[in-house]
Amino acid sequence: MKEETEKMRKEKAEERLKKKYEAEEEKKVKQQRIQERKIKREVEKVKLNEMRAEEKLQKQELKRKQKAEMEEKKKIKMQKQTKPASKKLRQPLASLLVDENGSGELFVDEPEEAVSFFDISEEVELNAVLGLDLVAGSSEQL
Repeated sequence: MKEETEKMRKEKAEERLKKKYEAEEEKKVKQQRIQERKIKREVEKVKLNEMRAEEKLQKQELKRKQKAEMEEKKKIKMQKQTKPASKKLRQPLASLLVDENGSGELFVDEPEEAVSFFDISEEVELNAVLGLDLVAGSSEQL
C-alpha cells in the first residue's frame, strides 16, 4: 500500500510539474506574441510618422515653389509696368538733354545712348531740378 501511495504521489507531483511547466511555456508564448504586436505597432507608428514628415516636406516644397513663381510673376509684372514708364521718361529727357546741351541732332538720332548714362532716379532728379513735370501717367508708377 505504501508503494502504491508513493507511486501516486510521484505521479501527481509529476503531473503538477508538467502542468506548471506547460503553464510557464504558455505564458512565455503569450508574452512573446504581445511583444511581437508591440514591435509591429511601433514599426507602423514610425512608418506613419515618416510618411507624415515626407508629406509635410512635400507641402513645404510646393509652397516654396508657388511662392517663387508668384515672386517671379510679380517681378515680371513690375518690369512690364516699369519699362513703359522708363521709356516715357527717357524720350522727353533725351530731348531735354539735347536742348540743354545744344547738340540736338546727335541725341535725337540716338535717344537710348543719351539716356543710358542716367538711371531713372537721376532722370527724375534732373527733371525736378530743371522744374519739369513728369510725362503724364508715369508719375503714378514711380
